[in-house]
Parts: sequence; structure tokens; C-alpha cells
Amino acid sequence: MISFTRQIALVVLVPLFIELYFLFALLGTLAEVQKERKAESVSIKSLAAINLVLNDVVKCGNLLLFHQQTAEQEMAIEANFLGLIDHTNQLKGLLREEKLRSSKIRFLVAALDKLIDTCQDMEHSDLDNLMIRGPVIGNMAVQINQAGALAIEDETATRARHTNLRRKHETELEDIVRKGSLGTLAIATILGGCLLWRFSFALGRLMDNTKRIESKRKLLPTLRGYDELARLDRSIHQLADELQRRSERERALMDHAALILCSCSEDFLILEVNAFAQSMLGYAPGEMTKLSLQDIVQDDQLDEFNHHMAECRRTGAAAIFESAIVASTNISISCEITAQWSVERQEFQLSIQDIRARRESERVKEELMQVVSQDLRWPLMAIHRNLDRINSKDLGELNERGQRLLKTATYSVSSLMSLVDDLLDIEQLESGISLSYSRARARTLLEQAADLVRGVAEKKQLQITIAGDDAELEVDADRLVRVLVNLLGNAVKFSPEGGCIRCSARLVSQENGTDGGAAEIEFRVADQGPGIPEEKRQTIFEKFKQAGLGGEGEKSGSGLGLAICKAIIEAHDGLIGVESDESGGSTFWFRVALAGRKAPQSGANVFS
Repeated sequence: MISFTRQIALVVLVPLFIELYFLFALLGTLAEVQKERKAESVSIKSLAAINLVLNDVVKCGNLLLFHQQTAEQEMAIEANFLGLIDHTNQLKGLLREEKLRSSKIRFLVAALDKLIDTCQDMEHSDLDNLMIRGPVIGNMAVQINQAGALAIEDETATRARHTNLRRKHETELEDIVRKGSLGTLAIATILGGCLLWRFSFALGRLMDNTKRIESKRKLLPTLRGYDELARLDRSIHQLADELQRRSERERALMDHAALILCSCSEDFLILEVNAFAQSMLGYAPGEMTKLSLQDIVQDDQLDEFNHHMAECRRTGAAAIFESAIVASTNISISCEITAQWSVERQEFQLSIQDIRARRESERVKEELMQVVSQDLRWPLMAIHRNLDRINSKDLGELNERGQRLLKTATYSVSSLMSLVDDLLDIEQLESGISLSYSRARARTLLEQAADLVRGVAEKKQLQITIAGDDAELEVDADRLVRVLVNLLGNAVKFSPEGGCIRCSARLVSQENGTDGGAAEIEFRVADQGPGIPEEKRQTIFEKFKQAGLGGEGEKSGSGLGLAICKAIIEAHDGLIGVESDESGGSTFWFRVALAGRKAPQSGANVFS
């Protein structure tokens, strides 16, 4: 099947070629008509000229026959003779100009020339000559009349023949015009009708298949051929197959998702739900589509549920809230509901997740943290105080082995207490922290942090330098010092003995805020350690993640220090990162705003 473009071209070109054919035939026939008309006109002129010369011959004969030598007769003879010569020349002109092939006219012209020559040789006053040549002239006149009659008969027949041919060609001309117009119209109508039928049929099939895709019905067979609409129909079939495959994959994902996915009308009537509803609530999907969401929400939480759903529809934003759902066995299930209103479909789209396991995990976690903070931390502090008393020699001197064991025990208890503190800090930060903002100077913060780690740094003969801008900023100073202490502590752990740790603070332009272009301050802590691999530079800020170098400092760490730093900086609405060269040396940096932008920290989980 040729393309619709070519079919349209055929509808236009075929009638055009047929019309051109009839046009050429029309022009040829018209030329024949003109030719016959011209020939007929020449015949008419010839007949007129023959009649004139015959009349002139008759007049001249009569005048010569009754000649009386009067001046009037002489003038009449001369005038008729001149007319004869003139009309004879006209007949000759027709023979010459129109290229007449009539032998009879040529014979007549020859007889006329002979008569004219004879008459011109005569003297009008010579009666004897007239009497002598009179019979000759009479015979010539008779021959001329006979030749003229034959010429008239021949030209009359020629005229009749040309007239008949002209009429025949005119009839043919009318037939060509009529047949050409009707034929072209018929062919154009047939071709156009076929094209219109094919186009309407194909377009109707496409529209029907499109509606079937929308209603998820089976498509009609593909159109045959390779025209544009047939190719488009095959593309629609391919699209429908792909949509079907995607729908099946999405349905499989929905059915195997560990949460209820459903849609409901604005009146909370359930329209569609995945298969997990049966596993979670005991309802089959077919049973749930006969219910309303309000039928499965616990009665004492219906008002809160309706409020959240109304706000979701009013604002258009997703609503995330917790509610109790009643299963088919009348068991109440704590769930987290995420609702979104679809303006296009005019329906709610919800995901309902069972959070009983999460609640249990949170309960166990809280109990564990209580054990860590009460049942573990206080005994460790008591052990640490007793070790300090032993180390102060209040209980007597220890031998060298005892001193070594005491030192090991003190270090182990200190490490364990540091880990407990980090765990408690993580718990507090995850539960949401409230920052206490106050005025502080950048250099003072750096000096306070350096003083807290200077004792450990001096044991490794490390030098700590402080430089940069001493700008005033509004932050939670204690928590920012905690961040600097953690960064300096890591620098001390990984720097080689006799090295240098450089601390600095500098003003930079704001990059992550919109508070009128306020400036930020960037703190940097640079060490001379072994460096951090590129793939580890983002994960080291996660809980219990380290750089993976296997050094002594890494082995003794908990993997919580940098996570705590990240939480504190993000609570300040700031940024934290690291720059490192694997050949040696790392620089940890963080930025906070000078004006003290307060992110919403209360109750927020800074790790989410």
C-alpha cells in the first residue's frame, strides 16, 4: 500500500494528465476546425472571383457584339475590360497566395489570359479586325463560360467538403470537451472517494484503538499496508503493548510492595487497591473497593483523619500522618498514611504502611539507650574514678606491670565512656535538637577547641596553628566547639608525630541561602595524615562509617564523630565536607551563616 502522500498525488496528477490529454486533443481538433474554416473561406472567395470574371466576360461580349462606335460604348467596353483584368488578377492572387491546386481554376485563368491578350491586340476602330476576330472571341467566351462552370462546380464541391469536415471537427470538439470534463470528473471522484474511504477507515481505526487503550480493552487488528496511518497504527499497537507491560510491572510492584497502595474518591470511597491489603488487613482487593476509608479508620481518630485529608486537598501538598487502621479481625494497626490529591484525576492517592515494627524498634532503642545512659554509664564513671584513685597512688604503689595494666584499663574505660557519650549524642540529635544561639568570635571558637585537644597533640609533638578572619557570628557556640574538637581530634589521630595541624576561618559569599545575600564563614582543619580515598569522602559522614584505611586512629574510633558534626552543622543550616589528596593530607571544612539562620530543629530528625 503506497503512502497517503502518494495517493493524494495520484488523485491530483491522474486527472491532471487525463485533462492534459484531452486538452491536446482539443487543441488538435480546434486546429483542424480552423484549417477547414480557412479552406471554406478560400473556396467562397474563389467562387466569388469566378462569378465576377464570368460576369465581366458576358458584359464585354455583349458590348462587343452590339458595338456602335459611340464614346459611351467605348468607355463602357474599356471599363468592363479593366474590371475583367482586375478580377482575373484577383483570381490569380488566390491561386498564388492560397496555393489553390484546382486544375479547373487554372484552366479558367489561362483562358482568361488568352482572351485578355486577344482583346488587347485589337484596335477598337478596326471594324474589319472586329468582324474577323469576332468568332474567335466568341469561342473564347464560350470556353471561358464552360471552364467557369466547371470551376464553380469544383469549388462548390470543395466548399461543401470543407464545410462538412468543419462541422465534423466541431462535433468532435464538442465530444472532446464533454467526454474530457465528464471523464476527468469521474476519475477524480473515484480516486478521491477511494482515498477518502481509506483515510476515513484508517483514521476511524486509529481513534477506536486510542479509545480502547484508554479503556484498557483489546485493540483491533493492525492496518495493512505501509502508508502513514498504517505505520502510526503499528506504533499505537507497540505503545499499547509497552503500556501493558509497564502496567503489569507496576501492578506486580504494587502487589508485592510491603504497604497498601490505593486510590479513593473525594468521598473516600476506595477505587483501587493492591493485593498487599489482604496480607495486612485481611481484606481482598475486591472487598476493599466496596468500602470507604472511613470504614477502616479507628473511630476515635476519624476527626484527625478527615482533617488531614481536607488539608491535603485544599493545599495540594502531600499529607503524612499516623492513624490507626482496623483490620477485618478488628485488630487495630498503627499505620503511617501518605496522601496526595490528584487534580487531574480528582481522586486521592494513598500509601498506608504498617509501623508496628518501627514502633517496637523505637521502643527497644529507647530501652537500650536508657540501659546505656543509666546502667552502663554510671558504672563506667565509677570505674574511671577508682582507676584515677589508684593512679594517684592513694592506695599505694604499683609495680611496673601494675602500672602498665592500670594504663591499659584507664584507656579502655575512657574509650568506652567516649563511645557511650557519642551514642547518647546521636540519640539526642536524631530526636531533634534545639540550638542555643549566642554571639561568638571565630578565633575564640578555634582557640577553645585547640585548647581541649592540645594535651593529646603535645604527646605526639603536633603543632596547632590558628589563622584567618576573626569575624563575629551568631551560632550555638558550644556545639560548634564540639564540631571543631571532633575535627581536631581526628586530625591528631591521623597526623604523624612532629607534624602540623592548621586551623583557619575565612569569610565567603553565601552559596546555599536566600537571606538577602548574607555572608558565611568557613572553618577549615587541615592535617598531614594519609589522605582519604575519593569513594570514601561522602560516606565518612554517615554513622559508623570510616575511611577504611586501617590505621591506628581508625581502629580506636566509633565512626560517630563525623556523623555528629554533620548533624550539628546541618542544624545550623550549613554545609560540611572534606578535601583530600590520597598522596597525603586532608582538609575538613564547614560553613555557617554569620547572621545565624535558624533551621527548624525542634523535633526534627536531622538524619532524615
